[in-house]
Amino acid sequence: MAFVGRRLPLWIRLLGIPLCVAVVWSMTEERGWIMGVVAGVVYVPFAIGMLWWGRMTAWAGEHPVLDSLIQLPVVFVGLALITSMPLWLCAVIGFSLGAALVALSAYVRRLRVASTQ
Repeated sequence: MAFVGRRLPLWIRLLGIPLCVAVVWSMTEERGWIMGVVAGVVYVPFAIGMLWWGRMTAWAGEHPVLDSLIQLPVVFVGLALITSMPLWLCAVIGFSLGAALVALSAYVRRLRVASTQ
């Protein structure tokens, strides 16, 4: 089921709020309040973006590189949440993996644009 170009059902969009709260709460409990704030800065915009799905997808279409760059902090926070690795190692892995994902996203977008022309 693909939601690209379609509006998400309200129940899925509302589900983003408790998921965001759960991630931030869990991060705060596991890694302390500073990482809880970092998780909030990363994940709260997702919950807000899900509420305004049309605006978020329009913005993402207009700013493809900035849209892809969100993967960097998401990978970092995800690694910090699900592993017990030191934060510096999570940052190095997150940046490396995130940079590779940004490059892959740019390549896929370029292929899509080339195939539609």
